[in-house]
Amino acid sequence: DLPPEFEKSIVQTQVTEQMQQTRQHEQDAKRITADTEVLKAVFTRNVTVTRNGADAHFTQVVGVANAMAQQQLLEVEAQAMAKVQERLKLNPEQMVAYQQFVAYHSLDNASFVYGL
Repeated sequence: DLPPEFEKSIVQTQVTEQMQQTRQHEQDAKRITADTEVLKAVFTRNVTVTRNGADAHFTQVVGVANAMAQQQLLEVEAQAMAKVQERLKLNPEQMVAYQQFVAYHSLDNASFVYGL
């Protein structure tokens, strides 16, 4: 057996070493947590930037598609009106009246009363 003072000294040395190791592990854990938070922030920023870019692209694509569809509709309507004018031999005043009736016809709940 060792003298009690010597054993106490050995135990104290071991406790001190364990405390140093514990502190080192705590520091390592804090560093890893901080690194993880940085990576999380970078990832979140990248996701936000990607989503914003995708949203902007979506909005642009939808806007262009709507504009192209509207342009095609107007072109077809113009061609149809030209054929109607040609086949019915309508003058400009009659053509305006025809276009008004076509516009009224496309409205919901539109009614015509004739001969009042």
